[in-house]
Amino acid sequence: MQEHERRLGELARDFLARRTGVAGAHEQFEAAAEWLSTGDRSAEDDYVNALERWLAMGGADFEARVESMWHELGLKSKVLDRPMTALSGGEAARVGLAALLLSRFDIYLLDEPTNDLDIEGLDRLESFVLSKPVGQLIVSHDREFLKRVVTRVVEIDEHTHRASSYFGGWSSYHTEKANARRHAEQSYATYAASRAQSEERARREREWMSQGVSRAKRRPSDNDAGRRQASRERSEGSGGAASRTQRALERLEVVEKPGKAGSYASRLRQGRNRYLAAAVQQWAFCSLRCSSWARDFYDLQRARGKTHHAALRSLGNRWLEILWHCLMRGQLYDEATHIANRNRAQGKAA
Repeated sequence: MQEHERRLGELARDFLARRTGVAGAHEQFEAAAEWLSTGDRSAEDDYVNALERWLAMGGADFEARVESMWHELGLKSKVLDRPMTALSGGEAARVGLAALLLSRFDIYLLDEPTNDLDIEGLDRLESFVLSKPVGQLIVSHDREFLKRVVTRVVEIDEHTHRASSYFGGWSSYHTEKANARRHAEQSYATYAASRAQSEERARREREWMSQGVSRAKRRPSDNDAGRRQASRERSEGSGGAASRTQRALERLEVVEKPGKAGSYASRLRQGRNRYLAAAVQQWAFCSLRCSSWARDFYDLQRARGKTHHAALRSLGNRWLEILWHCLMRGQLYDEATHIANRNRAQGKAA
């Protein structure tokens, strides 16, 4: 529901029929009826299936339900016969809500369904979601809406691309996520301690072997060749213990380190995404040619003693922060406005 496709010349009435699936079912039903009228007995099954689909979509009383829903949402009748491209954002949002409330699907995918809806529209949307006994996948930034309607949360990690499922509501999701993170940190701490202990034992055993062999090969005070050979073999035999420890270390089940919480820019600085970090650094380098602000920032970093690459990394991270703020405010980046804001902030600080 986030962005309704507005086709050129499509009326609101036709939009409703298309979005609810009634238009497609009606076309399929008419085609099957025309085929059946030719006397072809093989068309009977297609006709029955098309009729059942048209009825399941609510095609039989669709016009009556549209009129009723139209008045319930407070939309004027003339809006039904206006092109979708001529409607305001609020009107288009209510038409999209009407299409959702009129639909009869077996599963729903709702992408930011609360956008541009007023309080009454939000109440109707919430009642619809809670009353529909079908599968619904909701993508939304409206946490209050999610708290009231969701029963299961699926989180996709932006780095590993792995999906984690949490049953219960929005609050249960946060509680389970915190518990899962704590268990993951404990498991990693146990693994890291065991690995460090095994690595230290293997290092000591290799060192003992090396020292023992060296001592055995030196000129001994004992002239007994047999005893010298036995001493050398004992020292070399300690290498077997080191090999066994190394094999045990290799068999140790690896536990991945849980990702650290923090800003996206900080994770870039930690090198968690080398390819994107390289792309941002290249972007920062290109911006030196077209942005006076970027050149000033770069020169300042160099004056502080940073290397060329370190200064570019700082510039790239700064660009990410600026563009992120622009995205959150729904604004486009403007060089003159950014410089003016920076000068104004520096003047206040002074």
